[in-house]
Amino acid sequence: LPMALACRMQSNQPSQDAAFKLTLDTDAKAVPLYELFGDMATGVVDELAASAISFEFWFTDGDVLPSDHKARRGTSISEASSPSTATIIVSKRSGRYRLQSNAPPAMWLLIRELCSRLRQKQSQDDHHA
Repeated sequence: LPMALACRMQSNQPSQDAAFKLTLDTDAKAVPLYELFGDMATGVVDELAASAISFEFWFTDGDVLPSDHKARRGTSISEASSPSTATIIVSKRSGRYRLQSNAPPAMWLLIRELCSRLRQKQSQDDHHA
């Protein structure tokens, strides 16, 4: 399924605060995120989109987080009903990608999509080399 069915790219500044974080190291040169996710852009892509982008998912944190997790984190009802977001931040010097979110399902979807798009990009680059 197209990623656009699960989320949309956000145009605001990506959040640096998240409960779940994962770093993906690759041995390839970092790819600007607007090259990987250009199909998701709905407006003008700025310089920030080269190194950090966020996605807003069509489900809320309250839909996917267990109630005991929300209680431990002190998440209010209004926070739990806000849309789930996930962010990718890419290192400009290395092939390192940091993914972060407050919702594990959003992380899973974004990790899966990032890996798929990186493989596709690498395959295209290998074919043209």
